[in-house]
Amino acid sequence: DIRASGPVHLAELAWHIGNRHLAAAIEANRILILRDHVIKAMLEGLGATVSDVSEPFKPVRGAYSGHSHGYAHAEAHAHSHAEAHSHTHSESHSHSHSHDHD
Repeated sequence: DIRASGPVHLAELAWHIGNRHLAAAIEANRILILRDHVIKAMLEGLGATVSDVSEPFKPVRGAYSGHSHGYAHAEAHAHSHAEAHSHTHSESHSHSHSHDHD
């Protein structure tokens, strides 16, 4: 839960978050992002109040997000820990399905 001193400050914080291409849920009085201690420190350095919350995380879809690809594991880590503690759990994996055709 990221809070600012006012609307302009919140917009500035949103700009910094967006500039780092982080998924964010933008609301009238706060921004929610996944936990990331580095981003938390940055936001606090910019004057934000950052609190740990646990609630559904529904980030804004980006302009280039297309259809529903992109946040595949968000529900598994939907702690909405807006204090920027991004759980970048790279759980992606691939399976090789090679077949011999004689």
